[in-house]
Amino acid sequence: MSVSIQLVEGVTGGFVPARPRRFVTIDMNGGKATITKALKSTAPTAVEGFEQFASKPDLAVEQVRSLIDETLATFQSLPHENPIGGEDVYGYDVSIHIQSKSFNWQNTPNSGCNIHPSTVRPTDQQREIFKAFVDRINKLADDHASTPVAE
Repeated sequence: MSVSIQLVEGVTGGFVPARPRRFVTIDMNGGKATITKALKSTAPTAVEGFEQFASKPDLAVEQVRSLIDETLATFQSLPHENPIGGEDVYGYDVSIHIQSKSFNWQNTPNSGCNIHPSTVRPTDQQREIFKAFVDRINKLADDHASTPVAE
C-alpha cells in the first residue's frame, strides 16, 4: 500500500498572498513510513525561511498505519469545495491532500483575489472531523519528525 498525506497551514490568500507556515508530509510505502515537517522560521538554520525535520529511518509503519487507515476511510465522506480553489470551506486555513492508488482527495482554499463561493458546504460535524484530523496529523508529525534535516 502506497499512501501520501500532505498538510499545509497558511494557504488562504486574498489581496495578500498566502503565507504557508507549516508543511507536513506522511508517506507510507509498503513496509516503510516517513514523516517530514517544515516550520516557518527566522532561525539561522532555516532554509528558505523554514526549519525542516524528518522522522528517524527506523520509524515503524505501525506508528502511522492507524492514522492512514482512518484518514482514507473518513475522507471518502468529507466534501471539498466546488469550484476547486474557490473558497476555504472548512475555515481553518489548511489544505490536506491524500493520495493513494485508489483514492485522491484535496481541499484547495482560495490563494488569490478570486474567491468563488463554493456550492458545497461541510456540516458542522464534518468541519469538526476535518479539524480533528488536522490536529492528529500535526501531532504525529510533532511526535516523530523531530530530527533536523541539514541542507
